[in-house]
Amino acid sequence: MRYIEISNELPNQSFTFKTESETVEIELRTVDNITLMSMKANGNNIVSSIKVAPNVLLLGYKHLQEQYGDFIFTTVDNEYPYYTKFNNANKLYWLTYEEVKQYKNG
Repeated sequence: MRYIEISNELPNQSFTFKTESETVEIELRTVDNITLMSMKANGNNIVSSIKVAPNVLLLGYKHLQEQYGDFIFTTVDNEYPYYTKFNNANKLYWLTYEEVKQYKNG
């Protein structure tokens, strides 16, 4: 599992992240106190404007996880991730597919 440091000063931000085999473009947007996430790789949409939930795998589909791994926001007390708490109470991690399988099993 790899920690991804993101800005806690910008409600809307985008950045690139290198998985084992892909460079992924991630966009985080804040709308009405909710964080939305979109992802692209090689110009193709992976997910678009999904609501970011606390402590759950964000991609969720096996075929996406096999190719990209998955991402998770860990939070304190299951609060929904919010940009002012990024890197403190709300942290973003990337998991390899092997780590995803372990996470699901236990």
